[in-house]
Amino acid sequence: MKLRTLLSAAALLAAGAQAGEAPSGAEVKRVLDYYYSAGDTGTPVLVDFKLCADVHRDGEQRYNCKDEIDRASLEVGTSLYAWMNFMVPKAEKGEVLLQLKHDGVIRGARRAPVEGAIRYRTWRRIDLTRAGVWELPILYDDRRTVRNIDTVTLTVNEPLVTRLYEDTGE
Repeated sequence: MKLRTLLSAAALLAAGAQAGEAPSGAEVKRVLDYYYSAGDTGTPVLVDFKLCADVHRDGEQRYNCKDEIDRASLEVGTSLYAWMNFMVPKAEKGEVLLQLKHDGVIRGARRAPVEGAIRYRTWRRIDLTRAGVWELPILYDDRRTVRNIDTVTLTVNEPLVTRLYEDTGE
């Protein structure tokens, strides 16, 4: 089964769950077949990615994003969490790599172990130290090969004070 199809199925299930609508039996079957039958060659599916000020550590919201940050408000010097929710095929066990790339240069990488789960949430702290476009490739390393899961793109602005200063020429 193609990864793009599975991403679409996972997105449909997530959208349906958010809207309160039950997914069709065919949608559920396709996702569950991948989860249970991908063997040890499946790739985790990125179900959700958020930028967060923090992550709930206990209570009803445990391991969920706390205070989601609007991507349009990112400024140099921002420190935040890249929060990710994966569906990892049952037989899989490996590592997700979150690279931090600015202008094509890798500025850092964060590792997170993952293993088979319908809902596997993890987060990593990142610091946005430069203005411009950042790419965050999300890769999966199963110790045999490294596969691309997705890439998130962020635009980081100079702080408002710096922009105002530059605009006035002072």
